[in-house]
Amino acid sequence: MCDPAAAEDPANAASGLNRAALAKPSISVPDGWRWHVDPAGFALPVPQGWLRTTRGPVVCFTDAGGTRSFAVNSAVPITGYPLRYWQAAEKADAPPGYRKVSMGVLLVADGGADWDYTWQPATGPRQRTYRQLVSTAGLHPYALSWTSPDRDWPLDLGTQRVFRNGFRGIAAPASTWAVPPPAR
Repeated sequence: MCDPAAAEDPANAASGLNRAALAKPSISVPDGWRWHVDPAGFALPVPQGWLRTTRGPVVCFTDAGGTRSFAVNSAVPITGYPLRYWQAAEKADAPPGYRKVSMGVLLVADGGADWDYTWQPATGPRQRTYRQLVSTAGLHPYALSWTSPDRDWPLDLGTQRVFRNGFRGIAAPASTWAVPPPAR
């Protein structure tokens, strides 16, 4: 889960990145959301009031209550076997109280895989995390992660879809992929 205590200004940070290709939303941004072009080289819709933080190559967007987050890791390796990437992560980094919901190949244009699981933090409610490894134009992979309380999972599916379906990488700013929704 992202750390809301490390929150930065939610506005787009300035950078030397040529953001022109990502500046125009490639989807209809819902009311209450804004189009965010990130200095890390991607763009996506973000709900108003969500906070942006970074930890190394991971950019996190967290709701004001600190209970839900969407993270983008732009430093994952290019792999022809995205499912193996998650399988290795499961063996090396399974969180406390880990229970796998599903893991599999995504049928998207440039390949991908997903991993859905629940886990128990030291304090607070059981969490559920849905992770995707996707590639934009076969050039740059991203690991996308959604985490929220397990009990709220069905209520958060719509928000997850807007994040995932609106995500655009710098390598393919206009691409649209149909990513299957996570299991209910």
